[in-house]
Amino acid sequence: MLKSPFVVNNKKQLIVTALVLLLLLGVWLFITLTKIGITPDVAFWNEAGVPLLGLQVLVALAVSFGLGRLLSLPRVASHPFAGKALGKILVLDILLAALVYALAAGVWMAEPQRQSFNAPRPSPPTYEFYPLSDSTSYDLGAQYALIGQGINNDLSSDKPLYHFLLALFHLVGGQSVRDTINVQILFLALFPVVLYLLGKDIHSRGLGLFVALLAIFKERNAIAAALDIQVSHAKLMMTEVPTALFVATIALLLFNLERTRPPRAFSTPLWIGLLIGAATLLRTNAFLFLPLAFLLPLLWRAQPWRQRLVPALSVILGFSLFILPWLLTNRGPDGRLFIQGKLDAIFQRYQQFLPGGSGLNLSTPHVASLSENIRVHPRAKRPRPILDEGATPLQFIPAHFLHNQIASVFVLPSTVKFRSLEQTVSSPIWEKNWDGTLSAENKIMLPLNLVLLAVGLASAFRRWRGAGLVPAMVEIVYFLSNALARTSGSRYLVPADWIVYFYYAIGLFQLLEWLWELAKRSSAESALEAEARQPVEMKRWGWAVPVSAALVLGLLLPLPSYVVPQRYPTLKKTEAWKIFREQVSLKELGFKQKDIVDFVRHSDSFVFQARLLYPRYFFADDGLCETCYVFDAAFGYRSYPRLTFVALGPVSAGVIVEMPELPANFRGLDLGAAPDVWVVGCRDDEDEAFGMFGRFEPSVRALVIAIQDQGGLRTYAPPGQKLSCD
Repeated sequence: MLKSPFVVNNKKQLIVTALVLLLLLGVWLFITLTKIGITPDVAFWNEAGVPLLGLQVLVALAVSFGLGRLLSLPRVASHPFAGKALGKILVLDILLAALVYALAAGVWMAEPQRQSFNAPRPSPPTYEFYPLSDSTSYDLGAQYALIGQGINNDLSSDKPLYHFLLALFHLVGGQSVRDTINVQILFLALFPVVLYLLGKDIHSRGLGLFVALLAIFKERNAIAAALDIQVSHAKLMMTEVPTALFVATIALLLFNLERTRPPRAFSTPLWIGLLIGAATLLRTNAFLFLPLAFLLPLLWRAQPWRQRLVPALSVILGFSLFILPWLLTNRGPDGRLFIQGKLDAIFQRYQQFLPGGSGLNLSTPHVASLSENIRVHPRAKRPRPILDEGATPLQFIPAHFLHNQIASVFVLPSTVKFRSLEQTVSSPIWEKNWDGTLSAENKIMLPLNLVLLAVGLASAFRRWRGAGLVPAMVEIVYFLSNALARTSGSRYLVPADWIVYFYYAIGLFQLLEWLWELAKRSSAESALEAEARQPVEMKRWGWAVPVSAALVLGLLLPLPSYVVPQRYPTLKKTEAWKIFREQVSLKELGFKQKDIVDFVRHSDSFVFQARLLYPRYFFADDGLCETCYVFDAAFGYRSYPRLTFVALGPVSAGVIVEMPELPANFRGLDLGAAPDVWVVGCRDDEDEAFGMFGRFEPSVRALVIAIQDQGGLRTYAPPGQKLSCD
């Protein structure tokens, strides 16, 4: 009988794997019997996430395992020039990280963008994928900062960091959506790099490459599947992928802190707290990482109480230093903090369970308008029973939590055959209200995927004990935060569903590595990495860098309100009219003096200057939405041809200009460059826009517009219209 270390470790691994697999199968059996996690809820219950294809997994596995074997370096622990060897290791990791980064950016930029709910079809005259709905609100928050009115017009916002990032992307990429999105991709391409580093630290360099390639493929699939399922991807102005980058970095730092447990742990916990603060200002539910990061050091039993308490408090300090500047300076019109409004929206869902509460009104116009525009699979049928708006937290929290887990497992290959992406997402699994039915192929792949997940979890645990399960803890906490907010599926998975294919990759890679070692025993890489993973003693002033970074970065968010000059002066209507009439003669446009005076006095009239954004030309009976969010009201269906845009300034509005065709003097204008525009018009009483946003008029019917060009103002007035709001 062989008594090699490989056989002994393999036996222990099998025992741990069997226990983990029993747990996973037990959870699936519970779901099958109780239907919890399958029975849909009326509140934000969405389909499975973006899948990885079987062929993509095999290609990534072959490339990464081959490179992993090729790049295995000789043992260095006892080498007289070990320092130089470790230097070469660092250079190698930098080169591999750079390769991953370049590949991610190149693949994502090259994949053509498809229309989706948050980036509908391009329209003349610019044919850009301008944002809609949530994406509009995010981009407008950045555009306000660029014209000197502060992030989100100095109004309360729970996602200020994304507004700030978009403002930076616009500064580099300009007003072209294509260029701005490419700049965003250059930032988000760091996500696979972080996964490479995490995979390398937990398992091996080859595993890091494997996970990074899977992340690149999955994001490519998200861009390609935008027409077929709900997605949030790197080419959309959405917060989910940036949050995934921050969550992965938090997991990387938490793992390294947990595995080394240095006696003087200041720097890393400060960075963790800073990143949790940043993630919270992208998506508020990332706040739940704070108690996790605080509690983990307190469980270091082998260390004195003081050496456990210091890193725990350092996490709180890093978080506070980053988030406090925004928390203290950003308030709503009623003086309330931004986070109060966000928490109120969540607590409203629990209101009916408190004395005198009335519960969540899911039929409010805003919620209804969003749900009506979301694409549902054409074969989707609404099964019974269903969790209605009166479901208790004991019903909807477990339902959404398990639904997140189920939907994230279907990120893994679900068919035996190598099917295309379009064929894959046409499966009933991707129906919004999937009833739990599995095809024959699903019944083969699901147990296999659970086995590989069990191997991956067990392998990480065997190598690093509790530290190896840190990413799993991060996933559980994030999906729990989704469940508490009564959300699950589709884009809500993106910040954490990478953790599922991370452990799946470990399992698949581990099985292949065992086969390799059975054929030819090799411990070079593991010995090398054991050397590289030794705890590093922190320098005396190592805390200064993260503290300074937290303070500086935290102060950057409110800074635009104070340093960016306001582009358009705040004027009363009569003041704006006086300036406008000095530049444009309304009499020459055919308007009578009496009509002009009556118009200015009318309560529903507008005269203002602003920045022209999102120009779209629609023909009669065309538009983007039947029931529109407040920012998108101008882009709804109308019975006449028109030019529409958002005018952003001290007075902001969606603007509709009746226009049989683009006039000759407008055809040479670069409307996509966000030129200055004067708007003279009336409040559009025909429109019903859902949602509320202070200082923004949903729809204004323009009677005159004047667009600034290098040669002066180019004016247009719809033919046959009177200067009147009656």
